[in-house]
Amino acid sequence: MYKIGIEDEFEAIHFLKGEFGPETRLHGHRYRVQVTIEGEELDESGTLYDISRLKDGLKAILSGLHYHNLNEIEGLKEVNPTVENVCRYIYEKLAPALVSKGNGQIKGLEVTVWESATAFASYRE
Repeated sequence: MYKIGIEDEFEAIHFLKGEFGPETRLHGHRYRVQVTIEGEELDESGTLYDISRLKDGLKAILSGLHYHNLNEIEGLKEVNPTVENVCRYIYEKLAPALVSKGNGQIKGLEVTVWESATAFASYRE
């Protein structure tokens, strides 16, 4: 099994609904995002997926989150914008492009988001 990955960052504000103490007040994070894809076969060029294309796809998604309030983002405003839900949001935005341009060799996608140096969540299907 082959595995490749990239990382990027974005900054955003949000607040959580429910019993989260100070996290229920508007506050910000510098989020770090890791995307990992897996597959058993390489294409004719010897790659699982073009890393530059993966970087561009992630950057396009993160540009819609960077310096925004996550509570106002379509797809996050309907749920509590926890780090878990941010992972799922990025996954759901990225997955269709990988399926359509991955020539069928991609067998797994995982998105991990850190909201601090010590706290993170991951999402995969």
